[in-house]
Amino acid sequence: LSELKQSFGSLTSGKYKKVREILRIYMEEQANVEDEMVARSEVIFSA
Repeated sequence: LSELKQSFGSLTSGKYKKVREILRIYMEEQANVEDEMVARSEVIFSA
């Protein structure tokens, strides 16, 4: 586990920050998609 933490620590370069940014955007988009699906299903069930 400590080896994993060390390799993670060495990834705090610009490349890693870029990956984290992409991941954050992806996660936000996934959350938006889920919210939309929930909203649609609520409309369907309330109809």
